[in-house]
Amino acid sequence: MKLSSLCRLLPFCTAALVPVHADTNLTDLTNGDPFFYTSDRNITKDDKEKVLLGLGRPNRTHSQIPHLPVYFGYMNTNSTYRFVNIVEQVFTMIGEGKHGLWRVQENGTVRMYRKKGADGLAKNANVFTDDATQTIKQNYSSYLPHESWSGYKYPDQKLAEDGKLNFVDLPISHPIFEGKYDDHAPIDLANWYCTMSANDYP
Repeated sequence: MKLSSLCRLLPFCTAALVPVHADTNLTDLTNGDPFFYTSDRNITKDDKEKVLLGLGRPNRTHSQIPHLPVYFGYMNTNSTYRFVNIVEQVFTMIGEGKHGLWRVQENGTVRMYRKKGADGLAKNANVFTDDATQTIKQNYSSYLPHESWSGYKYPDQKLAEDGKLNFVDLPISHPIFEGKYDDHAPIDLANWYCTMSANDYP
């Protein structure tokens, strides 16, 4: 290992070797300071980081994401505990046996679900025709609060028993949105979602 690399590790090693005395209060190492982890930082006027972090103790990242609020906790079903935390607006959970993390690429589409009992579009329908647009406007919706979970359809349920589409994915440029998103910046985002052991969980 290079000497320069070893030197960078020394602060961490030193911190790990600090002895813990019998009278140390381990129930609250923060001493009431919510930003205890930046107690050694103080951004001064001549520090270039002031442009990103402001002056004094930093309370946000360079991306302007606030450090707080931070939440830690747990929940359980059938005596199986899941430990959760929310840090920098990111939710993390450990302990869900059927937990899976999936990634999808978002390019500016809206999924419209077929309303219960409504006539649907054919499998290979052109969603941009006037007739299809009217059918979508009347018989599909991105939000079906009255149908609750039954209104949602899984990806493998794209076709109903009658062969019609249970849902359609429309670009935000579709006529149904009446130009609402014409000035929207191009969308190219990675979205993440996870599977759980049961709906309505937790």
